[in-house]
Amino acid sequence: MREYLSGHRPKSRTPRGWIKICGIMSAADAHLAVELGANALGFIFAPESPRKIEPELAAAIAAGLPPAVRTVGVFTQTEGRQIRELARAARMDTLQLHSDAIRPDDEALRGFPLIKVLQLPRAGAEKIDHAALAAEARPWVDLVDVFLLDTRREHRIGHGLTFDWELARGLRLGRPWLAGGGLRPDNVALAIATLNPWGVDVASGVESEPGVKDEEKLRDFMVNARISFARPLRRITRPRAPRPDPIGYVERLVKGEKIKPIPVYPRSRMPSKAGRPRLRRRKPEEIEANFAANAAESEKLNP
Repeated sequence: MREYLSGHRPKSRTPRGWIKICGIMSAADAHLAVELGANALGFIFAPESPRKIEPELAAAIAAGLPPAVRTVGVFTQTEGRQIRELARAARMDTLQLHSDAIRPDDEALRGFPLIKVLQLPRAGAEKIDHAALAAEARPWVDLVDVFLLDTRREHRIGHGLTFDWELARGLRLGRPWLAGGGLRPDNVALAIATLNPWGVDVASGVESEPGVKDEEKLRDFMVNARISFARPLRRITRPRAPRPDPIGYVERLVKGEKIKPIPVYPRSRMPSKAGRPRLRRRKPEEIEANFAANAAESEKLNP
């Protein structure tokens, strides 16, 4: 799973279930999240965030983490060179970009796995435009490893508001994506079942106060998320068209109404009757060979 965030594209489809705990500000919270099974920890370097951490403290915490746990630096800065310097000083191995002013062609960001945040309107505000969102993601598809869907707001990080999950279903972005924005222990299972994301991201939903993780909330969040990810995917299917009514068709035909003819389905598409297995279609040469074999066997029995 971590292949997506290690700079290498996996050859096979990676299973979903990636969980990122964001807003880490202490070693105790970091080790608690890792002990509960977090795949990544987020360290926020946005000046406007109440969870802003100094690069020296982030580096000290990152030094004590297992190699398999990803350290994600969260940035709202607009200069790629500044982001790179902060990430290296804090020993971050992945960059999460919140600023819309960052250019996809910024060479300063090369060498880091990237998570690009896409902003969606909060639930009840306006409809989600799938085409516009895909167009916004298109310049980043070949550069990022994962997208993060978050809720649009004035202060960009840690607001606790959700976007409309039903309207966001079926998004096609060209890369795996994480669901974020307002997730909590009591709604993460519903969010996963509705959106079918590759992973989830949480910050304020598992805190007792900004920057301080609550052990009970974090434990419940991890358990509910893992259980929901273990369930089969909820497939999005179109409603089936009603089957034609032959009797109604004949009645309307007798009345002289102009109606479309009942479509004739090929035999291979016709459903088999309940309790009867569908017979395989045989080729003409198979039928002739079978007939010849039966005839030969009949001559042996009745010479």
